[in-house]
Amino acid sequence: MAADPIYVPCEVCGNRGMVAGARCEACNGQGHVIQTAPVAVEAPESGEEPAVKLDKLKLADLQTIAETAGLDTSGTRADLIERIQAAPVPEAEAAAEPPPA
Repeated sequence: MAADPIYVPCEVCGNRGMVAGARCEACNGQGHVIQTAPVAVEAPESGEEPAVKLDKLKLADLQTIAETAGLDTSGTRADLIERIQAAPVPEAEAAAEPPPA
């Protein structure tokens, strides 16, 4: 499942579509750019608040997180939040480091 596009205000023209009287090249005069990168969620240390509050995210963002984690993307927001919270936290950093020689 592809992530839905997210329209983000253009940082170059400040969402106006124009720079110095000419069309903004960064957003092609639209005033916004399309962001399709997945949403990153950092796992909190034990006892800390999460970096992203899942209950504040839209369904599409939750589906992107679930898809990135290899989880099922079907169901309601509550289903996805429960599934994401129950998923094991990958230890990519520990596996990526070679053992000391």
